[in-house]
Amino acid sequence: MKKTIFLAITGLVMVTLTSCNQDRDESFAEAKVNTATSTQMTARSNYFIPNDVQNYYSTVQGNQDFRWGYTADGCYARAHKMAQILSGKQNVQKIFVYGNLINNWRYHVAILINGEYVIDPALDSDGPITKSEWIGKCTNNYSVGYQEEIQPTYCYAPVYNNYGRQANTYSADYSYVDTDNTLYNIRTGYDRGQAIARGTFGSNSARR
Repeated sequence: MKKTIFLAITGLVMVTLTSCNQDRDESFAEAKVNTATSTQMTARSNYFIPNDVQNYYSTVQGNQDFRWGYTADGCYARAHKMAQILSGKQNVQKIFVYGNLINNWRYHVAILINGEYVIDPALDSDGPITKSEWIGKCTNNYSVGYQEEIQPTYCYAPVYNNYGRQANTYSADYSYVDTDNTLYNIRTGYDRGQAIARGTFGSNSARR
């Protein structure tokens, strides 16, 4: 019975894990995405990040659940875990973007603070960026061919069927079981890939 439940949960995790990226990169050792944007994008130094937004970033940036160097997939789980960590904070939402996105993504999601600033380790691990800059990175700075939706933090991942996305329909993960399993798979896979790349896989340090 326990084995059956474990296999069912594992299957659910893997189905969800592939939903954020149609052409998911299975190589954790070399997991990278194209985050290049136009040189016309606003430089971070040209705008002020409010202290509360910077504090939110500092809170999630130090959390061990995330592998900020891994950018290929798992956006929905990262955003959901960040929402859990920031659950006692004000003005926290999620922003979803759909359409003609980089890396053949069907969608991408991140945490939105104060309706204006985004925290997203997949596209910028140095700190919060503005919503417009985030959309520019997701779309490679194209102003057409995308749709954005701002949703409450309980929205986990968009629901798809054989005909495409079901509009304004999202799954939920109130228990954070799927979220934690997904992040665990990413952490272990990423760490293993990095250890292989360094030639240290199998050593005591790689097994920690």
